[in-house]
Amino acid sequence: MLSPRRKFFFEKWYFDAQCEEGSFVFLYFASLTLAGVRSGQLVIALVPSAGDSALRSLSFRGRDVSIAGDRSCVLFPGGDVRSVPFSSPTSGVGVESGVGKVPPAHSVSSPGPFVARVVADSPGVRLDAGDVRVRLDYAPTDPPWLPKDGGRLLSLGGGALTWQVPIPCARVNGEVTVGNLSSGFSGFGYHDFVQTDVPPWRIPLRDLLWGRALGEGGALIWNRPLFRVDGVDIPCSRGWYRTASNVPVECDCIDFELTSLKRHDVTGESFPDEMSFGFCGESGLQAIGLAQTRMFLGDNVADVTGFSNRVERWLYRKFTGNPVEYKLLSRVVTPGPFAGMLAAHERVLWGRGRHPAGQ
Repeated sequence: MLSPRRKFFFEKWYFDAQCEEGSFVFLYFASLTLAGVRSGQLVIALVPSAGDSALRSLSFRGRDVSIAGDRSCVLFPGGDVRSVPFSSPTSGVGVESGVGKVPPAHSVSSPGPFVARVVADSPGVRLDAGDVRVRLDYAPTDPPWLPKDGGRLLSLGGGALTWQVPIPCARVNGEVTVGNLSSGFSGFGYHDFVQTDVPPWRIPLRDLLWGRALGEGGALIWNRPLFRVDGVDIPCSRGWYRTASNVPVECDCIDFELTSLKRHDVTGESFPDEMSFGFCGESGLQAIGLAQTRMFLGDNVADVTGFSNRVERWLYRKFTGNPVEYKLLSRVVTPGPFAGMLAAHERVLWGRGRHPAGQ
């Protein structure tokens, strides 16, 4: 865990869930500290198997948000998100965990109107605010995964960008309502956690490919930020996969090929309509192909995030180069244990000097 800083600090708890017929939901709670002022943001999108999706962005004052010291729980008006705390690191696929056990009571940082002692429930999300209602319960099937170097993807000027995966795969049950859309969920889900004390306008990120595919045959996770330093593109690949009930395998070598790109006129950039990649691990190469892609969200990051005031939005656009993101649902089309799995993935094009559209 990084130590929060008053000038700039950002952390995000991301959760998603899917049903066999193709319904999908993602949501994240983000906490931002900028120049000593903290705020909270919750973004949720409910994507039915067919038809239009529903997106909401909710803003919270920092004093109305309480965060557990071990980052296992966040409380905010109308709801909470509950993660799985890491414990002692081990070699191999991740860390020891207390999966299946209810975490003990813990102190909550940033005291607000909420009780300062909380007993964390099982991992999941609860929310009842406006026309949004969420109840999702996660039963992890795998221990947490702490990627190479403690999940550190970037070190810059004494700061860092970290990515950890408390829940690589879980059985999920619950229901979600966003506006006029409602869906029950009985399927699989995923949860990861990001922290950084490097301001976004200093992160030399240019292209990000992230995703996961879950199903009865196993699970896949991939993450490849592409940093540009002194004019040189430097990829940072992290991957994890499990077939059936076998021991998970992790790797830091992933070869990507965006075999078919589709132009998005609204943002003027392109997203992968078809792509393939290969995990290079101790057990050999795992080749994966994605197709039958559906883009359910394509927009400027500043608009998706829904910053609570115009100054934040203007600063973000000006100093980051107004990044764009595409959130996608595809099917794994490669024969083998992952065939037919629903893959939720995204491409983010970030910052000034990013690759031209169509590349």
